[in-house]
Amino acid sequence: IIHEVLDAFDDQLKQLQLHYPSGTIIAKERIRSLRAKITKYMIPIPLIGVVNAGKTTIINALLGGTYLPTGMRRTTLVRTYIKHDPNVHSISCQSPPCEHCPKVFKSLQETDLLVSGTEKQIHDEVMKRNKEAVDKEEHLALVLTVNIPCFSQLSLHYSLAPYLVDCCGMEWVEQDTQGFLSVTSSVIAVLNFKD
Repeated sequence: IIHEVLDAFDDQLKQLQLHYPSGTIIAKERIRSLRAKITKYMIPIPLIGVVNAGKTTIINALLGGTYLPTGMRRTTLVRTYIKHDPNVHSISCQSPPCEHCPKVFKSLQETDLLVSGTEKQIHDEVMKRNKEAVDKEEHLALVLTVNIPCFSQLSLHYSLAPYLVDCCGMEWVEQDTQGFLSVTSSVIAVLNFKD
C-alpha cells in the first residue's frame, strides 16, 4: 500500500511542478520531508533553541559520545538527522570500519555515504559539511546512523523510526527550516543547557 501512496504522491507532485515550476523553498522542503516520512515512517524530533543553547550538546549526551561538533559560536549549520540503528556498534571499530560502524549520509534517502567509522571520523565529517555549508550557502541534510543507547531500551517497531534532529539556532531560521518545522509533530525546545 505504501508504494501506491508514493505513486499517487509522485503524480500529484508532477502536476504541481507543471503548474508552479519555480515553487518556494518552503513547499520544496515540505515535499522532501513528507516523501521521506512516507517512505520510512520517519518521526522527526527536532531540538530547537537559540544559537549556543546546547542543542547539540544534549544530542551528544544522548549518543554517549561527541559525534557532532559543538562550540562557543554558531556551529550547527547543516540539519542533521540522527537515526537509531540497533545493529550499529556502541563502540565503533578503530580501523578499518565495518558494516556495523556509525555512518553519515548526505541525504535523507541514505544513498550517498560520506563516511563510516569512528566517533572522531564522524565528528570531523559533520564539522567539514557545516563549514562547507557556510561557503556554498546550501541547505544540506545529513543523516547520522548510530546506536542511541536510550532508544535501545525501547521496543521500537521496525517501521516506526524516531529521528533526533540537530537544527541550527533559531536566530538563523530561514524558509528552509520554517518549512521543516511546519511538518514535524513534536519538538524539544532547549532554553539553556551547559555540560
